[in-house]
Amino acid sequence: MSSIRRRKSGKWQALVRLQGLRPLSRTFEQKRDALMWARQTETQIERGELGAGLDVLRKTSLASLIERYRDTITILKRSCASETVLINALLRQPFTRLSISAVTPQHFADYRDGNPPLD
Repeated sequence: MSSIRRRKSGKWQALVRLQGLRPLSRTFEQKRDALMWARQTETQIERGELGAGLDVLRKTSLASLIERYRDTITILKRSCASETVLINALLRQPFTRLSISAVTPQHFADYRDGNPPLD
């Protein structure tokens, strides 16, 4: 979840990553400060103080976003009919029922390449 690395400048960078959240990083003069910040940040994430948007990502399906796009943006385009057909075909794919935080680039690559889902 977190990593500490020494930069070329001699300073220490703490990096905290969690699926569904943007990576958080900060640079420090001392390694112990970087370790302390990383632990505090991890604790805040676990308590829900940081990354409140993660719950939204876990509760929202990819299909709901695609449907919203179809119903609000696509209808304004001249190519509305053909794009709606393509979107409806995409919505039949099993990976669109996953939450946004669970969808990976591999799902899109498999869809693009015509590979069947591994579910």
